[in-house]
Amino acid sequence: MAAARRHAAGRREQDGLQGSAACTDNAGTLYATKGNNTTSFYKYSAVKDSWYQLASVPLGTFNKKVKGGTSAAYVAQGAAGYVYLLKGYKNEFYQYRPAADSWFRLTDAPQGSNIKWDNGSFLVYDGDRTIYAHKAKYHELYAYDVIKDSWIGPTRKAMPIVGRMGKTRKARTAPARRGSVTPSTPSRAPTRRSSGATCRPATRGPRWKRYRRLASPVPRSA
Repeated sequence: MAAARRHAAGRREQDGLQGSAACTDNAGTLYATKGNNTTSFYKYSAVKDSWYQLASVPLGTFNKKVKGGTSAAYVAQGAAGYVYLLKGYKNEFYQYRPAADSWFRLTDAPQGSNIKWDNGSFLVYDGDRTIYAHKAKYHELYAYDVIKDSWIGPTRKAMPIVGRMGKTRKARTAPARRGSVTPSTPSRAPTRRSSGATCRPATRGPRWKRYRRLASPVPRSA
């Protein structure tokens, strides 16, 4: 019985990490999906040490909530900034506009060998005009031009599968452990039973700083 309870607790913890993704505007604001088969989307203000609930992630063509494989990247363009979200489960791609608190559907990420973007997939912005999208499990790499609002073909050279030791391993999300961080889950999303935390550099290694619990209900705007 005790073993069953431990297994169930471990499964709940791992499930809670599926689809949780975050990005920052580098000016004190963090944007994050809760994941775990929800559409919840939040922003965190470092100045006010407060969370705010934003417009939910669209259900989209497949009528699915946010699942594993989700990733986000923040792109600053002039005085404006946008959150680009690759919605896990399939290949839906969105842009969130903070000024309007609205989501806009963009051209879907390339389907490649399989339409599903699995756990371990990630987005990264080069700071200029390109977002790179790594498709875990299938090891495909794509590029998106934020100026032209279009995917750049052909497929980029994929991350190597064979490592330095000669072992073949594909990229994926590692099994969840308490306090772990994965490509799709830069930080644990707050819940009513847990408080938010962020990792900051320190002379003797990284340390975790605990912040205020996510209040319920959450205000809609700052």
